[in-house]
Amino acid sequence: MSNYNLYHYCRRDYTEKAVAILEKSNDIDIFYEDGIFFKFAISKSNVEVCKSLLEYFNNKQFPVKNQGYEEAKEKLTGILENATDGIELSKEMKEVLAPYIDFEDSIDEKLNDSFLDEITIPFENETLNRATEEEINLAGNNDPVIHHNSEVISH
Repeated sequence: MSNYNLYHYCRRDYTEKAVAILEKSNDIDIFYEDGIFFKFAISKSNVEVCKSLLEYFNNKQFPVKNQGYEEAKEKLTGILENATDGIELSKEMKEVLAPYIDFEDSIDEKLNDSFLDEITIPFENETLNRATEEEINLAGNNDPVIHHNSEVISH
């Protein structure tokens, strides 16, 4: 019955009721329906429920950190990665999920970081950098401007 109630509380984003049932119950299956509780919490950006689910997993479902825990943690990591796929996560949500998901290795993060700072293309051991706003204005048009060896090249 607890899984059923938690399902509806998470689906409807009833934070207080979801947290309360997690605190009071001892018979919830965190992996129910392939981690649907996490999917609801993450998709609704509900950090408090997600944090409570993880606390339940660590303190009630697996209070002993043995081989079974390690296997379950791997399964949980897969569920969390799946639930976060394609979702823009808040800083707070990333902090809660960080022990389970390595956001540093995220392809999206790497692409965003490298693309925003500098576009690096192998070109005879040189780097093509973005032009500054001033250099774009000097080029006299709205086309992209790229540096190559101190020359400003506009397209």
